[in-house]
This record gives sequence, structure tokens and C-alpha cells, in this order.
Amino acid sequence: MKNLLYLLVLSFTLSLVACSGGHSLSKTQDGRSAQEEQIQEKKTRRAVEEVNSLEDYLRRIPGLIVSSGTVRIRGYNSSFLSNQPLFVVDGVRMGNELARVSGLVDVKQIERVRILKEVSETALYGLGGSHGVIVIEMRKGGAH
Repeated sequence: MKNLLYLLVLSFTLSLVACSGGHSLSKTQDGRSAQEEQIQEKKTRRAVEEVNSLEDYLRRIPGLIVSSGTVRIRGYNSSFLSNQPLFVVDGVRMGNELARVSGLVDVKQIERVRILKEVSETALYGLGGSHGVIVIEMRKGGAH
């Protein structure tokens, strides 16, 4: 009986701590909290200061495998088809070739890079986005 009472008090105390200790964070459109968004933004800014090419920039993004001029989104593998994701820069489809996109994108002007992996996210891009989509948004207006 004493053990049962002890367990009840302990579980009640833990539930109070769990409920009061958590932070209620607002979620952004892609499901991440605002705090996660700010942390990612700071990491991205730091990364931009240290990179000179799009390939170097993409190497720093979790979930991407960048090697010898090719990019793959982790989890997409095919023996027969290209594993290259579709690149979209400011809403314009640029194709699946990193070399082509590298020549058109100034790394210092990148504002945000999103990796789309889910079928519901890539459906907008049809078959071209079947191996994922890398959406690059550039800064508007001059250098910041």
C-alpha cells in the first residue's frame, strides 16, 4: 500500500513538472517551431560566410549527400534512374544538374534553402521532383 501511494505521488509530480516545464512554441508553416527556424537561420548565415560555392553550401545542409558534383537527398536511391533532386530557384525549375545551378546562383545571395522529401510536398513538381526537390530562395533587392 505504501509503495502504491509512493508511485501515485511520483507520477502526479512528474506530470506536473512535464506540463509546466514545457514551452508552447508556435509552429511555422512547415511544422517547425519558431525557435528551430531561428536556430536554422543563424546556422545558415554562419555557413554562408564560410562558403564559396553552391556545392560547399549544400554540404552543410542536413539530409543532403554531396559528392563529386552530384547531390542526393538521403533516403532516395535508384539503381536505374538518376538520383538527382530537382533544383528550383525562386520558383523556376532549373533541372537536376548541380553544375548548371551553381553557375546561376550566387551563394552570398541565398536567403533560404528548403529540402522537400515528402510526396505531398514534391507533388507540385510532378515526375521531376520524384527524387526530392531543393528549393532555393534568393534575397530580394540588393545585398544585405
